[in-house]
Amino acid sequence: METNWQVFFIDGLFLLLAAGIGLWFKAWLKEQHDVIDQRLRVLEIHQKTLELLSARLQSACMMLEQLVEGQQPPKSGRPSRGERDSYAQARTLLDQGLSPSEVARKLGLGLAEVETLGRMMRRGE
Repeated sequence: METNWQVFFIDGLFLLLAAGIGLWFKAWLKEQHDVIDQRLRVLEIHQKTLELLSARLQSACMMLEQLVEGQQPPKSGRPSRGERDSYAQARTLLDQGLSPSEVARKLGLGLAEVETLGRMMRRGE
């Protein structure tokens, strides 16, 4: 009779231990799921930012290509006279051997714009 109580007691402890491990595992999975969801939200924000940046760089690249080729850029994306002068100064400074970062800093242009202008100048030569 006493052996039956011991078996029931041990079985009860085993079931409590199994339930505890199951609850811990469920909580751990929920925590990992929340971490992954948070990372996905951050990645989506980064993706949208990169898409906007890519669109801006493509627009700047097209504008610079048209300026280098001597064409008038479309009116919607037409740079002002000051911007055209900045691009002309950038071409001059790049021809003089200044690095794109120095040119960008001197003229207040974006580094990507100056690097793109330099690549187009090299390609045109």
